[in-house]
Amino acid sequence: MVQIKTLIPLILIFSIIFEPSYSAPSCQCVAFRMDDVQDYWVDNAQIAIMHVFHKKHTSLTIGIIGNIFGDDPTLIQYIKNNIKNESSIEIANHGWNHENFTDFNKKQQSLLMEKTDKKLTKLFGIKPTVFLHLTA
Repeated sequence: MVQIKTLIPLILIFSIIFEPSYSAPSCQCVAFRMDDVQDYWVDNAQIAIMHVFHKKHTSLTIGIIGNIFGDDPTLIQYIKNNIKNESSIEIANHGWNHENFTDFNKKQQSLLMEKTDKKLTKLFGIKPTVFLHLTA
């Protein structure tokens, strides 16, 4: 496992978004997300971050880039195991090639999202219900 001390700079790379939950006005909730999950890219750090959330029983949405995900057996197995164990990790579609979806028409957007959804469904047996768009 990667030491937390070495993760601090890497954590800054990930988009961790704090936003209130509008479905429960009094909950004072925070939503955490980790974008750009992909094969072999700081995979030890990605797994370590997911593990921290899993150990703390805290929800984390991971945005997976479809075209550059699916060949890293360590990362895939970690995610599969945590989904299987009813972890609080949620899989999200983060595009096929990390596109800026505002550059595409509705039909093109749908096709890109569908490609990623199909791949993630095949890998994990779960179709993502969340789409994380590229933020500027």
